[in-house]
Amino acid sequence: MTPVSTSEPWKELESNTFKDPDERTVALSAILNKAFFDAHFQKGTLIIVEEFDVQDYEKYFSVDSLEKSYLYNYIRLNTAHGDVRRIGFNLSGFSSVDINTVTSHIRTQSANLALFMNSAAGWTLTTIPAGYPYIAVTKEDESLASPYEVSRLRDGRFCSRHATVIDHAGLKYSLILVVDGKRRTMDHYKQLGRQRNSGCGITLSSQRGTFISAHGVKICHYNELFDADALADFDVLEDNTEHHLFFLDGPFELVTNRNAPAPSAHKTLTDPSFLDKIKAFLNDVVRKRSRGEVVKGLVARLGEERTHQREDQYHKMMEQVKSSLPDRTTFIVEDLPVLAERRFFEPALGEENTVGALFTLFSHLVPKDHALIQHWRRPLTFKSFGIDAVACRDESKIIESLEYVEYKHTFATDVEFNHPFSITSMIVCWEFKDCALNTQITDNYDYVGFVKSFIESDGIRLGFTIGDIRLRSGLNEIGNVITVLSLKRLLAKTFKVKERAPPPKPAKAKAAK
Repeated sequence: MTPVSTSEPWKELESNTFKDPDERTVALSAILNKAFFDAHFQKGTLIIVEEFDVQDYEKYFSVDSLEKSYLYNYIRLNTAHGDVRRIGFNLSGFSSVDINTVTSHIRTQSANLALFMNSAAGWTLTTIPAGYPYIAVTKEDESLASPYEVSRLRDGRFCSRHATVIDHAGLKYSLILVVDGKRRTMDHYKQLGRQRNSGCGITLSSQRGTFISAHGVKICHYNELFDADALADFDVLEDNTEHHLFFLDGPFELVTNRNAPAPSAHKTLTDPSFLDKIKAFLNDVVRKRSRGEVVKGLVARLGEERTHQREDQYHKMMEQVKSSLPDRTTFIVEDLPVLAERRFFEPALGEENTVGALFTLFSHLVPKDHALIQHWRRPLTFKSFGIDAVACRDESKIIESLEYVEYKHTFATDVEFNHPFSITSMIVCWEFKDCALNTQITDNYDYVGFVKSFIESDGIRLGFTIGDIRLRSGLNEIGNVITVLSLKRLLAKTFKVKERAPPPKPAKAKAAK
């Protein structure tokens, strides 16, 4: 943009801006005449955007109401004119102490900003209020049902306002917490879109939660603030954002396009001493007998609902496990009389424990003189962390023959192993993905090994060995060899196993034409 300074702006518009006017600009130029500037615009800056090309222009810019205008709402919600620190307007709900604390640190004056809109009634000029459009609070609003008293939080109209300024590293930061129940925000911000209603083109959900703002200008969401251990008591506010606004305002450095905090700002936002000051502010809020009850109740209610929600999800997850059993392959072992009538389910993905349980059970039932007995190490322990089990290779020398055994559902050579190759002796999986000799395998402890040989019985490949194990950064082998075995194949070669596939699912009925 090239600024032009003039004492006769109507002439500048006529000679340079409206040189080839269409019907709309003819109507606008008739308004922006000498009489208009003498009466309404004796000094200031006029911005006219020419050849503005945007999708759905009529929907967001040529509307009958400023409230439905994308431009109007963008200015109020996302620019310096909508400064989030300007909390001192009438009925803002903030206490006089909070207002004075925050606004006393604003060094700039709010501008008089007006917007021309073209509607069915013609071109109109309307002043845009300065400051973020917080919902006004009356005495009646303050006495509305608290988060604990409403049957459903989404129907709440509760409200609360809190603000302060903190010092950190010699700089001032404003903390502004605004609580408005979801129903209250939906009733007030009718112009903001939700679900099927696109509104002015800005969604209500995009204006809820925790935000970084720089010198009053809202920059971006920062709900991950509550990932910090220091704010664990308030972590329900990270995902449940529909009832609050929390602004962290300060001299944050931004990335080049100014839509995210720069690394130096991230350093401040994760500084333990900075987080402790935010925690102190929130703790102080919930300790207030009257104004803090809403925030305290909201955090507690959200915590209870999260617990119930997690429990419901847990029930659904376990019910899904139960309902999936008829669709799984089963098997019986016919040559073990004690188990002849016992039907086993094949392990599903994620059921490494079932692999371990089956391996442990059948390792106790293999005849001592069986040709494959060397593969049936007898597990002595079962751990929930580290390598899964300690197993015995030689019953006559238990202590000297102890080995570490890890259980997997599926083993693949192209997936990094999550335990050190240096101490692992055996990997028992339900099934493994076929591989070639000398295929490289890695762990996440900087070791690398290679498929060195296959383990077979009567032409059936039961598994393979991993050898030539060494550190990535070293040259010498460490001397360890790992055996990888498929429990499914080992069972079939050790016992008389009879599988039964699940019944086919019924075909979906075709809709009648």
